Amino acid sequence: MKEATAARLAEAGVPIQGEHELVTPLDTLVYHLNQNGYRRVYLAASPTVRTWITAVGIEHVEDDPELVVLCRDTTLDYQKMSRLCQMVHKGIPYIASNGDSYYPTPHGPALDLAGMIEMIVATTRGIQPLRVFGKPHPALLESVARPHGISPEHVLMIGDRLNTDIQMAANFGCDSVVVLTGETDREKLLMSPVRPTHVAEGAHILNEQLQTLKES
Repeated sequence: MKEATAARLAEAGVPIQGEHELVTPLDTLVYHLNQNGYRRVYLAASPTVRTWITAVGIEHVEDDPELVVLCRDTTLDYQKMSRLCQMVHKGIPYIASNGDSYYPTPHGPALDLAGMIEMIVATTRGIQPLRVFGKPHPALLESVARPHGISPEHVLMIGDRLNTDIQMAANFGCDSVVVLTGETDREKLLMSPVRPTHVAEGAHILNEQLQTLKES
């Protein structure tokens, strides 16, 4: 999984020295499972993701799991969705790797975990997930910073989305930079209650602006 991400970043001019430089919501989720002692879980995930999670020591079990873990599952069908609802209804807690309403595809938006969560909540009469990872949840930054003893004041979050990237920085308590060449433009920035610490006109001059901030 990370190999593909590293390749895309390299194509965009961002060299990656190794997988250790990449952190995904799945890393955060596994960090949470390890920190809380979960070992036997039901993984609602695509085969690739399930293989990756089990390879780091988390066992996928079909019966009596300690926890249900929701990830994006391209093999999801009615039977699997019903099984998830039944397990949660029986009292097995669940968490989700993200709370996104959709993810983009060449054919338009596709169902992401917010829709799965809503189906479970509706079917189980209101049972919510214990935690939802991914931006803007601060766990993504926590899982990187805390193991290395890095405090929020030494973290800078750079992103182009106010309601995810910049809100996550605010939730974590670190500084942020919004880049105006992506999702956010000047109009959206002025209208949003989410405020970044700094504003970068574009990714092409971001390095220069960061150097100026560092020297000031």
